[in-house]
Amino acid sequence: MNAWNSSTHYAIGDVVSENGSSYIALVANTNIDPATDVAGSGGNWAVLALKGDTGLTGATGSTGPQGPIGLTGPTGLTGSQGPIGLTGPQGPIGLTGPQGPIGLTGSQGPIGLTGSQGPIGLTGPQGPIGLTGSQGPIGLTGPTGPTGPAGTIGAVTNYAVDSTYSTGQVVFCATGCATNGSSYISLQNNNNGFDPSTSASEWAMIAEAGATGSQGPIGLTGPQGPIGLTGSQGPIGLTGSQGPIGLTGPQGAAGVVQSIAAGTVANTAAAGAGTLTVSNGTSANPTINVNFPNDVQSVSIVNVTNSGSTGTFTFDASSTATNPKFDINFPASSGGGTGAIPSGIPYTISGHGVGTSIEYASVAGTSTSTTIASPEVAIVPTACTPSFTIYSWVPSSITFTLENVIPDTATPFSAGSAISGASCTTGAWAMGSPETCTATASGSVSALTLITLAASAASANAIYVLAFSCE
Repeated sequence: MNAWNSSTHYAIGDVVSENGSSYIALVANTNIDPATDVAGSGGNWAVLALKGDTGLTGATGSTGPQGPIGLTGPTGLTGSQGPIGLTGPQGPIGLTGPQGPIGLTGSQGPIGLTGSQGPIGLTGPQGPIGLTGSQGPIGLTGPTGPTGPAGTIGAVTNYAVDSTYSTGQVVFCATGCATNGSSYISLQNNNNGFDPSTSASEWAMIAEAGATGSQGPIGLTGPQGPIGLTGSQGPIGLTGSQGPIGLTGPQGAAGVVQSIAAGTVANTAAAGAGTLTVSNGTSANPTINVNFPNDVQSVSIVNVTNSGSTGTFTFDASSTATNPKFDINFPASSGGGTGAIPSGIPYTISGHGVGTSIEYASVAGTSTSTTIASPEVAIVPTACTPSFTIYSWVPSSITFTLENVIPDTATPFSAGSAISGASCTTGAWAMGSPETCTATASGSVSALTLITLAASAASANAIYVLAFSCE
């Protein structure tokens, strides 16, 4: 680092010293004093390091050996000749005599007066510098001086690879540098795309990253934050491929009906062997409630038309002449079982009364509605292939379809697309065994998919039973 010189031209990024402080050129300049410029906020120079207070004088080092005597410089020019003394008057010329012998040399005459001092001659050229003596021992380090005032390098920002920087801007490599943790100053304008930690021509380091400190103690656990808002429902995933059909379980043993419950017999109509006894003298559309044992769960309110049957039914107290009701309980071991319960979503049976327009029902509940609200929606917990069987006591043909549900912040929800392959149609039920149809989706549905069962228009006061599984 050279001392500042008023006649030297300095380029951007040149560093000089002056009176113990160091400065860096922010713009090209000549004859602009750095200390004066910084004090007056001229913008031509910036402080790199201010001079600290003078430390205490260290101990005097031992004297180094005497260096060799330098060469003698050339002799200076001879001064000018002093003036000649005055000449006495000329005597007359005598006759020339013969040449005599050479006489003896006379004694030395007195020395004439000294002339005035001539001008000093020009100084001769500088002789060569003598050889440097050997280095004396390093003196003891003086105490550290007080910290100098803060520098004026401007605001420090985090380095961003897509930003453009001007001369003198200072950045900190938090991220994005080959080596992070140090600070750098830009040495040129339009500085863009150069990694400060690897581009010495464009950046100069002014503060190096310190070593990583030791691990501090683990802080106390903060209080539990509030529960976040429930996020919106993600899009319905693609339907997965069809899984293999499970093996059919063994045939269960035939059960025995244990009892008929709920209500009393009010035999006011004609009675006889093999005739249904109807309260209040009518046989039109009696209603029954049927409970299935164990894993089959239950169904509710089945409407049948009384066209004659062997046996006598017991109706409950809410029966009317046009709508008698009764309950039948089956034993713990159900006859005619369908085998093992499928894995995945539990095997669920739900009863629903179908209206005269399209109706939606959950595959895991008994609620139905002509619009899709929360009770009519079920969620698939894991990716699986849905299948279902419908048992219908509906006196007309009806189509059942599994559909995706589009979630919304308000109800009703919107019906999405039908699940491919998951649709079947039952025939019109007359009497006896229910009409059935079975459907299996052509692929699997994603985990957390919302689904509903859509039933097409059917007669009022009729019901169907859904056996649903997803494997």
